[in-house]
Amino acid sequence: MLLALRDAASNWDAATSGLGGAAWQDGSSPCGTGAGGQGPWPGVTCNTAGQVVALNVSGLGLQGTLPAALAGLQALSTLDLSRNRFRGALPAAWLQQGALPQLAVARLGDNLLGGGLGSRAQAQQYRAAGRCCLCICAPL
Repeated sequence: MLLALRDAASNWDAATSGLGGAAWQDGSSPCGTGAGGQGPWPGVTCNTAGQVVALNVSGLGLQGTLPAALAGLQALSTLDLSRNRFRGALPAAWLQQGALPQLAVARLGDNLLGGGLGSRAQAQQYRAAGRCCLCICAPL
């Protein structure tokens, strides 16, 4: 699922070339292998069960659209994609019932995002689930 973000960013290699840590690549675990092996991918935080709980790739200047596949990250609680150049609307899959069930904070500001946040009914479901910290606004 995370590789969809890499694939959606047209400038991923150039934007992430200065990051340390393991490369985001097919066949490797985003959480690393542990036990002195390869560490987690840069920007990824995992819990002890090996689930991605935080993703922070802010300020890298990534360009592209937001991938729908991120909606499948069942343990993700913090998403920070701010200060990039993502464009378009939020993927509809992110706003579906059951998507991103643990998400508490999503920082998407300082991008080129447009479009709506789904229907009023979806917004009410989102709010009823306690998911009220979606920030897509520009800084003051």
